[in-house]
Amino acid sequence: MKKAASINQEITKLQRQLEKVQEECTHKEQQIKMNDKGNAMWTCSDCEKRLTYPNSSEMEKWMNK
Repeated sequence: MKKAASINQEITKLQRQLEKVQEECTHKEQQIKMNDKGNAMWTCSDCEKRLTYPNSSEMEKWMNK
């Protein structure tokens, strides 16, 4: 197997493992983080799954920290 194909296969395997961890997580601890597009989102502190967008009052509170 070529090196790039092997790496891509490993990435796919790890992405599936991450999806499983995120599906099983209860997301008890959450924090607002910026996503890769520059948008703030509630994110699980444990599994790092992006959950929802914060409402305006949550954003204001987060920005004033």
